[in-house]
Amino acid sequence: SLPRLQHKDYKHPTFKHLAKTTKFPQSLMIWGCMSGKGTGEMTVVNSSINAQVYIDILDSFLIPSIEQMFGDNEIIFQDDNASCHRAKTVKAFLGERHIQSMSWPANSPDLNPIENLWWKWKKNGPQEGSDLQS
Repeated sequence: SLPRLQHKDYKHPTFKHLAKTTKFPQSLMIWGCMSGKGTGEMTVVNSSINAQVYIDILDSFLIPSIEQMFGDNEIIFQDDNASCHRAKTVKAFLGERHIQSMSWPANSPDLNPIENLWWKWKKNGPQEGSDLQS
């Protein structure tokens, strides 16, 4: 059995494999889009996301990206199935713009192509001239 320890005993050998953690680490939420034709608009999101915030993001960043990369051609849009992405108002917004959403399993990061882009960005860092440079 483990010895009964008090806070002052933090140097005890029982604790040698424990690492100090931060309970609420800082994070940064970035919304971006990409296609086989390249990357589209990207933005830092400074609030929590609900359906209306998501619609505002789509309207401000996705729609211009689609227009720039595809013009009037049809596209299939893929997101990560977060609950705000599945809201009726979001579906209506996309439907009014004739944007078809891809149906795929929730919680499947291995199927999400954006994960490869994030990996590359983390490995290489932001490109020179990027708004996300340190």
